[in-house]
Amino acid sequence: MNNGFIKLSRNINEWEFYSKPDYLLLWIELLRRASYKKTTYRGEVLQPGEFTTSLSALSNATGLNTNSIHHKLKVMTKRTQIKQHTNRQRTKITILNWEKYQCVNTESTQSQHKLNTESTQTKPIKKKEERNKKKEVITPTDFFPSQEINEWVGHVSPGILEKWSRFDPNDLQKLAEKAREYQLVTGKKYKNIAQYVNNWFNRSDEYQFMEAEWRFSQKYD
Repeated sequence: MNNGFIKLSRNINEWEFYSKPDYLLLWIELLRRASYKKTTYRGEVLQPGEFTTSLSALSNATGLNTNSIHHKLKVMTKRTQIKQHTNRQRTKITILNWEKYQCVNTESTQSQHKLNTESTQTKPIKKKEERNKKKEVITPTDFFPSQEINEWVGHVSPGILEKWSRFDPNDLQKLAEKAREYQLVTGKKYKNIAQYVNNWFNRSDEYQFMEAEWRFSQKYD
């Protein structure tokens, strides 16, 4: 898929990993590889936004090691940006909402551009305080595999969520469950559960080990 072009939304800077060069590089590589129309590859039908690849192929293209790519793909899958289907030979990746962002229909694109322009011109300008308030907290409705844990943790600041996103949610959930069990046993109450959980993570040997592994992988990526 070396011919043609891909589109990048102007608000990609609002993506939580926009400031992470490795994530951005991998995301662009996924967009670049995705099929722009229905096609067949090695006997498998691929829809727009789909392609088959391997960790080694993505590693050769981006310069990232395979472990780092594997982790980042898991994070993107958790964030419902992509879907993966892996077998022994290769991995099939689907870019979710592909047609919404990569539609090549000129008339449709022009109409959408006109609509966006009119919307921008008529939309009242928000106060700076309102915009900042919107970015202060988000709800990790699907960060942990358990919805019960998600509801218990509640609101999480972007800075904390960015740190957690480095690791497997299943591993962090085990630590979060220990933190919750401790709270139930002691009867202690916390105004900010997410901050309490984050402090619990930072004090645990398991989290410190994961943090050390992550720093090591960043050093040699």
